[in-house]
Amino acid sequence: MGRFAKLNDDVQILARKILDNQDLCKLLYYTDTYPLEQPDLNTKARRELLYTRLLLFTSKMPLTEVVGSYIMLRVPRGKPTDGSYFLKSLLLFDIYTHEDSRNIRIKDDNGIEKAGDRVILIADKIDEFMVDMQLSIGQNNIDGWSEVANRDSMFSGYSVGYVDVDFRSQHNE
Repeated sequence: MGRFAKLNDDVQILARKILDNQDLCKLLYYTDTYPLEQPDLNTKARRELLYTRLLLFTSKMPLTEVVGSYIMLRVPRGKPTDGSYFLKSLLLFDIYTHEDSRNIRIKDDNGIEKAGDRVILIADKIDEFMVDMQLSIGQNNIDGWSEVANRDSMFSGYSVGYVDVDFRSQHNE
């Protein structure tokens, strides 16, 4: 298998990890004000998210009037390493949410309800599993985040970047 095919596999592994996180799936799937209080998604619904709300290797969001949230996962910079893998020198998560579903209500650790921003919670869930997967080469590999302009008048969000991401520890070779 060539380096570019392995790069594709790495991103697919990450997409499956995203879909293993029920809270993240709820934030993408449910558009109401209380998404985290909704039932867990079954395998079929999570697979549907992969094809409709989790967009791999693209920076173009579909133009749609459907209220919802999207994560675009892309690798704009990579470099080859020993062992025929790519080190992702920049891994980006572009998170877009429809303005009608951006404001949500969540409960804190004490059970107190408060206002929340769906995009920020999605970014937080992404950061949790990126840390858990231990893909960084250094101590802290978050490159930062920046607001992204509306793709149309209904969507806005943030782009969260990670540098020096290495998937080799996730492969059994």
